[in-house]
Parts: sequence; structure tokens; C-alpha cells
Amino acid sequence: MKKLIKRIAAVNDISTFGKCSLTVAIPALSSMGYEVCPIVTSYLSAHTGFENPVFVDMTEHSQAVISHLKELDVEFDSVYTGYIPTLNQMETVKKFVIENKVKKSLIMIDPVLGDDGKLYSYFDNSHIKKMRELCLFSDVITPNYTEACFLANYEYKESVTHEDVEKIIFKLNGFGITNKIVITSVPFVNDEKKIVVSEYGEIEYIDCEYIKGDYCGAGDVFSSVVLGKMLEGKNVLDSSKEAHTFLKKIIAETKKMGGSWEQGLILEKFLNEI
Repeated sequence: MKKLIKRIAAVNDISTFGKCSLTVAIPALSSMGYEVCPIVTSYLSAHTGFENPVFVDMTEHSQAVISHLKELDVEFDSVYTGYIPTLNQMETVKKFVIENKVKKSLIMIDPVLGDDGKLYSYFDNSHIKKMRELCLFSDVITPNYTEACFLANYEYKESVTHEDVEKIIFKLNGFGITNKIVITSVPFVNDEKKIVVSEYGEIEYIDCEYIKGDYCGAGDVFSSVVLGKMLEGKNVLDSSKEAHTFLKKIIAETKKMGGSWEQGLILEKFLNEI
């Protein structure tokens, strides 16, 4: 199937209300000039920050979608994965990732597992193990600090030192995750947060101008912009710096407008600036 522009397979969930996952990844990457092809892992009426959302598991359908894409001979410049709710679906996605890795697609894994030191609902150690296996085939992973601890089997701490970060990276490398690692929201002392970027074991730190408050979908926006910049040919460190600068501006405006964690970021006002 002929490509007119670079094409991304975005494997993630979608919520009707509450901007996160595909509802921010698609506009962000589309505005950067990419064709985004969603492979929906689950469908929700609203994201899980709301009580009792309608949840539709798309595990059996995602395999059929991937099979049809193969029949159509659709080729991708990148595969970008996010929330994958079931072990069976993780296995399906892993096979899809491997097939595209062989074709030299850029593989980004956002290993959605948890936050604030806890796994998300319905996840357990089996999901951590499966996600770790998936990350082995990545070119870049973008866990938050909690997810990095789970993947590295490292004790979660409320604040860390540079030595802790080095140990987390070392343990991830020891599991075979040796390429590009971007860890967001890494907590240091005095409420200081940093982004940690590692490429083949070399560690760099990006100081974050932290704006108090949490906003659903911020990590999805960050990872999407990192991917878009890398597909432009930029390295992972510069891509992460640009993504942080962009996200900081959106968070500041969202807070100014009185936005809430549940409703997510006012991304729409900034799509022409990516």
C-alpha cells in the first residue's frame, strides 16, 4: 500500500470523554504531518479516572484488525503502543511489533502499567513480565517513574538520588532493554522532578519546570511529540527536550483556564505550534 506521508500504527485505548491515549495521540501526531492508524485495544465511555466507565475489551478484534492490515499490505514507519489491557492482547501486539521491527519500523513502547507507586486496576505481576518482554523489541520506551521501577524490579521511593536512577537504568539494561529509555516524572528531593534520558546506558537529565497539578493525558502528549520529533530525524534527548517545552506550555494554559485532571489538557489550542 503506497505511503504519501510517514505512517504510524498507534496501538492504544480510546475514551469518548477525558482526553488521553488515542484522543490526544492522533491529533498531536497528525498535526506534525503523520498518518496515524489507530489499533484500538479497548473502548471506554470515559477514562478510568471517572467512576464506573463503560469498558469494552477489544482483544479479539485487535487481532482481526492486524490481520486485515497485513492483507492490505499496509506498511508503517513506526509502531507506537500504549495501554494494552490483557495478557493475550500483549502477546498479539508483541508479534505485530516484531514483524514491524524486522521491517525497520521505529518502535516506541509507552509501557502503561501504573502511577504513584501502584499498578493500575486489573494489572498484576504477569502484566509487568509481559510488558518487559514487549519492551525488549523497542527502539525507545517512555515509562513514568513508577513504571520504570516496576519494569526494573526496583523498590519505589518517594524521592530518588542519581545513584537510584543509575541502578534503575542498569537493571533495565540487565533485562535486555538497552536502547533508548525516557523516564518521566522522576522525583528528586525538594519536589524537584526531572526527565531521565538514557541511550545505551549513557544518562542525561532534563530539569522540569514543575507546574503543580496533574493532568490526564500529559504522558500521552509527551510520548507522541517525542515520537514525532524522532521520526523527523532528531535524537532522543533533543526530542524529549522539545516535548517537555511543548507540554509545559499546555499545562500552564490548562491550569490558567481552570482545567481539571479528569478533563485533561487544552491541547487543541496548541496543535499548530508542535
